Amino acid sequence: MINHKDNIAKNLPYIPLMGVVAAIAVSIGNYVLFKKGFSIENILVPLAYFLAFLLFSLIVKFILSIPSFNFSKGQVSAFIILWIVFLIIQIIAFIKTPNINTLSVEQALNYSDDIDNEYIFIYASEDCPFCKMQKKELHNISNERENLFYVDMNKLDSAFNGYKIVKNMNVTSVPVIVKYKGNKEIKRLTGFTKKEELENFIGGKND
Repeated sequence: MINHKDNIAKNLPYIPLMGVVAAIAVSIGNYVLFKKGFSIENILVPLAYFLAFLLFSLIVKFILSIPSFNFSKGQVSAFIILWIVFLIIQIIAFIKTPNINTLSVEQALNYSDDIDNEYIFIYASEDCPFCKMQKKELHNISNERENLFYVDMNKLDSAFNGYKIVKNMNVTSVPVIVKYKGNKEIKRLTGFTKKEELENFIGGKND
């Protein structure tokens, strides 16, 4: 007669393993497909998937009164290898993610450069689909650029600052990419901009 409890106990260790696989899949989706870039959130979300699988296995273990997980040597090895793969993905994402400073609207309004350097503001909003596409293109730019700033229009602390950014910065839609020098606008791109044009704009001449 088949003992279903023994079968479940035997296969229970595969559930946490599947959780690590899910964490790896979510990480690959974030960094490769959606190009979200490295962030604490993009580590915690995959880990939440793993914890959900682990919690499910613990609930099953508790309900069926299974005394312990019977991990085989192969399963332990697979578990370790999968976590190493997960860590490698995070390290690669960290290295590949460009250094783009994020400013709130208030910080953008108060920003000034006293030494006449060029700097670029990318005005965007997280709930704008074209802005999300623009952010993906930014993540395709591999070199770190200290003069590049992502202005998160969602970080609007007051309606008055919203009015000022429209009036003073002439930002009436997003995404907008503006190049400044000596605190004066010298060039802008409106709407979604592809990688090649974006790189030319950032590093090109001001003609």
